[in-house]
Amino acid sequence: MLDIKINKDSDDDDDDDDDDDDDDDDDDDDDDDDDVDVMMMMMIMMMLVVVVVVVVMVVVVIVKII
Repeated sequence: MLDIKINKDSDDDDDDDDDDDDDDDDDDDDDDDDDVDVMMMMMIMMMLVVVVVVVVMVVVVIVKII
C-alpha cells in the first residue's frame, strides 16, 4: 500500500506539473470568461439602448399623429 501511495504521489507530482499548465490554461479561460462577461454586458447595454431608442421614436411618432 505504501508503494502504491508513493507511486500515486510521484504521479501526482507529474500531474501537478500538468495541472500547473492546466491552471495557466484555466486562468486564460477565466480571462476569456471575463471577456465573455464583459461582451455580454456590452451586448445587454446595446440592446437596452436600442430598445430605449425605439420606444422614444414610437412615442414621438404617436405624439406627432395626435
